[in-house]
Amino acid sequence: MPKVQKMPAILFYTGDWLKDPAVRMMTLTQRGLWIDMLSLMYESSDRGYLSLKNGQPVSTEQLCRMVGCLDIKTVEECLEAMESVGVFSRTKDGVIYSRRMVNDEKIREAKAKAGRASGKSRNKKRTQLEQNLNKEATPLEYEYEDETVIEKPVVINSSERANSSYMNRTQVQDAWNVIPENRQRGFGKFQTAFIDNVIHGCVDIKRVKSALREYFSSSEGMGEYWRTPATLMEDFIWEENPALWGRGRAKESVFPSDVFEHQKIITRYISASDENKENYAKLYEHQESAGKVESQIKATIAYRVWNKYPEYRK
Repeated sequence: MPKVQKMPAILFYTGDWLKDPAVRMMTLTQRGLWIDMLSLMYESSDRGYLSLKNGQPVSTEQLCRMVGCLDIKTVEECLEAMESVGVFSRTKDGVIYSRRMVNDEKIREAKAKAGRASGKSRNKKRTQLEQNLNKEATPLEYEYEDETVIEKPVVINSSERANSSYMNRTQVQDAWNVIPENRQRGFGKFQTAFIDNVIHGCVDIKRVKSALREYFSSSEGMGEYWRTPATLMEDFIWEENPALWGRGRAKESVFPSDVFEHQKIITRYISASDENKENYAKLYEHQESAGKVESQIKATIAYRVWNKYPEYRK
């Protein structure tokens, strides 16, 4: 089990907490238990997982003692309700984990690794520079020993400058420039979605840029009901069939915002065929790997179904 870096504070996204439909559906007691569980998972030896030091899942009885609740039935009911709306997930061994926290930890570790590598490179250059400055002086150098020495700046070449942060910004900007100016909306959200779904998902950038060009040249992309750049990244536009863009987008048809309506759309879709069921499983796994909670995943998939297949809307 990897060693977890101890940090005194947790990143807590108040906006996500207040807007996530799954969290809002929980009772006050359930939210209280969940915030305690998040704290325990953050302090866990395997950050993001509610497990013991030996990797075994924390039992309901143990969780009761950890959070100071004497009524095991209350905790059981809370966990059942929380799991039913997708607040947390479980590993194949039954360990409860926070998808967001696990994903954030992976990103933090990747950035730390890149920082360490960059630091080693800088230290190597600094050591070489010090060796050059401390070498035995020649008679010519002694001739100017009373003069002020002005050090030449260390020139960093392009390969050293192209660290992960620099590359991310460059790739995001390149993709953004592909989008027509009259469709460039919400750069901040687009950047976040692009990094999460494309860069961290190791998707071919050329494929994404090509899909963006095709989409904004399609009837849907040029029409009244086009999707924003950030939505396209969240919908994995590069995987969609361009022939379907623009179908069934009647003006009177509006995608529902209710989570229960999302589930109805998905149920109709997966009940239609085994192929649909397999496609849903693949989409769910892809979205989950990006760190999204169940309500967000289902909303995204439901939108894709609603947009492509009008027959599953009602």
